[in-house]
Amino acid sequence: VDSYWWEKCVLGITVLGYALLAFNAFLNRRSRLQVSKQSKTMSECERCSVELVRGLVPQAKVPDYRFRGMRLKMPAIRVGFDNVGVKLKSNGRCILQGVTGEFRPKRVAAIMGPSGAGK
Repeated sequence: VDSYWWEKCVLGITVLGYALLAFNAFLNRRSRLQVSKQSKTMSECERCSVELVRGLVPQAKVPDYRFRGMRLKMPAIRVGFDNVGVKLKSNGRCILQGVTGEFRPKRVAAIMGPSGAGK
């Protein structure tokens, strides 16, 4: 009976893990090459489009444009508040007073407090 069977199992799992990492790297490189080819095709299409417009309408100005994908472009919004307070209607008790701050675009903001505090 082999007393080191578990070491062989660990070695086998480790080798399998490295083989999977190598295979994943191969697939990743292949997909990057396909994206690169598509990008070259897009650049060629853009160049041909600009040449076509310049050939049909020579006096037209064609700005340099590069297709960047279809992302939703929203304007950046900054929300600021100064000296904010809240009073309860039921008893007139002030539960929030003198809070000032701002929420800036592309920044994470958190409102923190204990459970049941009314965040």
